Amino acid sequence: MGGTAITVDSDWGRAVDPKAVEETLNAHPDAKVLAFVHAETSTGARSDAKTLCQLARKHNCLTIVDTVTSLAGSELEVDGWGVDAVYSGSQKCLSCVPGLSPVSFSEAAVEKIQARKTPVRSWFLDMNLVMGYWGGGGWQKSLPSYGTRQPIIRLARSALPVAGRGAGQQLAAAPAASSGTGCRTGRHGTGNAGS
Repeated sequence: MGGTAITVDSDWGRAVDPKAVEETLNAHPDAKVLAFVHAETSTGARSDAKTLCQLARKHNCLTIVDTVTSLAGSELEVDGWGVDAVYSGSQKCLSCVPGLSPVSFSEAAVEKIQARKTPVRSWFLDMNLVMGYWGGGGWQKSLPSYGTRQPIIRLARSALPVAGRGAGQQLAAAPAASSGTGCRTGRHGTGNAGS
C-alpha cells in the first residue's frame, strides 16, 4: 500500500540540485509526487523551491514541501510556485507555541486525497478526516488560538513590508479571516490544527 520512494542524494549541508532531480524524474516517468525539504535547520541549506515545483509540474508530479524551517523565515510563494501540499511547524520562524502544524493543500492535492481508493489504516494523517473537520462535516476540535494568532499578526505587521510577498502575504490574510478559534487561509488549510 503506497508508493516507492526514490531518493535524490545531496551532500550534507547542500541544497537539493535541481539538475539531479530532473535527471531522476526523467529516469522515473511514472513518478507521481516530488517531496522535498525547503530549508534545513541544522545546516541552513535552502533548496530552490520555485524551480523544484516547476520541475514537478513539467513531469506531472504533485509537490509536498516541508517548510518547518522556512515558513516566515524565507521567501515562500505557495500559490505562485504551485506548491500542492505544504506543512510547517509553529515553533520555528513563526515563533508560536510548539505542537501546531499549519498545512495547506492545492485543489489538485485535494482531488488526489479525495480520490484515494484504499482506506487510511488509522486516524493518523487521514487528510479526508481532517478536511471533513474544516468543511464542517463533523466534530471540530477547538484549541486556544491566541498563541498562534498573535505571532501571525506580528509577522504581518513587521515582516510583510520588508518581505513584500511570499508567506507573509498569505499569512497576513489569516487574522482577518479568523473566526476567533483559529486562523484559516484562503486555500484548504489552517494556521491552527484545530480550526
